[in-house]
Amino acid sequence: MDKTQREREQLGGFVRQQRVGRRLTQEELAFAASVSKDTIRRLEQGAASTRLDNLLAVLRVLNLDKKMVQSINPLLDPDTPLNSLRALDMQRVRRRKDEW
Repeated sequence: MDKTQREREQLGGFVRQQRVGRRLTQEELAFAASVSKDTIRRLEQGAASTRLDNLLAVLRVLNLDKKMVQSINPLLDPDTPLNSLRALDMQRVRRRKDEW
């Protein structure tokens, strides 16, 4: 088993753990994420065929999408204080351009 396969299986196990912890069946999670039950099963098994948009839909239903974004790059999360400051700075720049 290669490293990528192990990581997919770990991610799938994590999704399963989160689903079970929320007392959701695979069918309920699939319905809420607008994916098939088979997609949930493949995701939980760590199948390579799982599409990224399906994974994101499942994470969104489990309220894990923001955690994923923060773990990849905290600066991408619009709720971080730094991004709030960056947004204010961009507004100032736009105002200055409009004043010229």
